[in-house]
Amino acid sequence: EGVVCAPAQLHDAVLETTDEVEVRPVAVDPPLFPALRRTVVEGVADLYPLIAYNSNVRTNSWTSLQLPLPTSPLNFTWGLLHAVDCSNNTCIAVGRFVDTSQPTAYGAIEISTGVRTQWTAQALTPPSGPTGYSTLYGISCVQNHCIAVGDSVDAFFGPFPMFTSTNDLGNTWSAITLLSSTQAGTLKAIKCSGNTCIAVGEYLVNSGTANYPGSAVSIDSGNTWSLNPVTPQGFQEGIFNGIT
Repeated sequence: EGVVCAPAQLHDAVLETTDEVEVRPVAVDPPLFPALRRTVVEGVADLYPLIAYNSNVRTNSWTSLQLPLPTSPLNFTWGLLHAVDCSNNTCIAVGRFVDTSQPTAYGAIEISTGVRTQWTAQALTPPSGPTGYSTLYGISCVQNHCIAVGDSVDAFFGPFPMFTSTNDLGNTWSAITLLSSTQAGTLKAIKCSGNTCIAVGEYLVNSGTANYPGSAVSIDSGNTWSLNPVTPQGFQEGIFNGIT
């Protein structure tokens, strides 16, 4: 199993496209590899259709499909997807959904089972309530259990590191939970193996004027966590963006 990250920019007369791609094997047969792409149509600032690209390594070809946006609990108008992981022939992508008429964003879940021709969308209410703001940046699955991580902001405080989990490959999700209500920060990526999960990102210090890299570790499949900011040695600030 491998992970390929390939940020790039493509330009033409119609589209400006920013890629944030994470590729993981779906199954031995068929060998389909999902990739996520955000497409911005020039001149329409709030239109961000979600596109999934699937690659079949046997035919060296790619196919694209526009992903749906959820219509509840808000009328979401655009979204961003930051990461994807696959297990037991099911792929789950995470990010955020936005309703431009509301000052809020919800954690985004897109799920596909089988050959990636159909996706279903779910929006997760932020932990601070319907007027909060949350984003999921990373996800890791072991068998049917998946944990997604990110951050949450309410009207006055944040961001705070958070996670949500599923035991049935995305059919149902636990409520988004803050890992800390005092240590501001963001979790950017997560990797689980067995019962151990390590999430990485950044923590805000000195009243938010600096950020330190750090991690959150769980040895019981995400039930409890310990937060571990990294004290700078030879550098002023930093961030962890990925883990494998």
